[in-house]
Amino acid sequence: MESALVKDNPLLFPLNKQKTLYDGFITVLERDFRLRVLLPPDGQLKGARLHCCWQLRQVLQGYEHTVKQRLQQSADLVTFILELKTVLEVGLKSRPECRSIPPPRYYSQLISEMETLGWGRLLFIDTEFRTLRLKAEDSSGRQHVLAVKLKSRHPAEAPECSADLPVPLDITWTPQSTLDQLHSQFLLVLESLTEFWEVLDEIDSKTWILEPEKPSRSDTMRRIAIGMKRDLSFMNQRIHQSGAGSQTPQDAARVLPAGSRARGDSSEEQAERQHAPVEPGLRRLAQPPGCFGDRIPVTCHPRKICM
Repeated sequence: MESALVKDNPLLFPLNKQKTLYDGFITVLERDFRLRVLLPPDGQLKGARLHCCWQLRQVLQGYEHTVKQRLQQSADLVTFILELKTVLEVGLKSRPECRSIPPPRYYSQLISEMETLGWGRLLFIDTEFRTLRLKAEDSSGRQHVLAVKLKSRHPAEAPECSADLPVPLDITWTPQSTLDQLHSQFLLVLESLTEFWEVLDEIDSKTWILEPEKPSRSDTMRRIAIGMKRDLSFMNQRIHQSGAGSQTPQDAARVLPAGSRARGDSSEEQAERQHAPVEPGLRRLAQPPGCFGDRIPVTCHPRKICM
């Protein structure tokens, strides 16, 4: 036991011949903590006492019960010290101020990539240089934001990316990838959604939108007023099923009457029969059966539809 203890904790020494008193340091995540262990004469851990430095005591706050339990259950001091170091590692990783700082090459790599991408595209960066927000503009002039959370081993580890999109943001990343390549992939995703957003923007500008009150780029549903005590709800279902890449102009605004629910192909076929052609700019909108005949003559205003 003595050799194993010294091997794993070279800074923790016995202070008496009976080896019932140990004092020194244990190292966890490259940090040293002062620890004193006082064993009873029989050497059993059940009656042992621990004395910690204030830094160790602070990290172990909330883990006191776990430490006492490990002290009662461990077969020997070597096993207990190993268990204690595991608890310490968990406690350290849960404290933001104790997280490991990226090496200097992380910052030089980040600056180099930002110079290639262009500092003008950087909207925000936090004090830890981990979270970035990059702006992007699609071919129609719409402004978008790409949130990027870098890992400490960047670029070896893929960053976490998010954006206000109606489809999942799938990014390809390798250890050789850069922020400029990431931004280019994001622009391609935006271009695949341009026609979809054009249809929704036209509907938003020429109809009375009831829901959502403030549509975002990720919203695929609209509820619009079409007359006295009448409204119409529609959503793009195929953009969820097969993604933006397979969407056609005819699918861009597939509409279902308010209160109806899609239930596979049969419901889509039923909804298709309820569709009626309207002005080309509004694509295909559906009216409740038997209400307006074959066509809906619509005069569009920013906040009202006149029949």
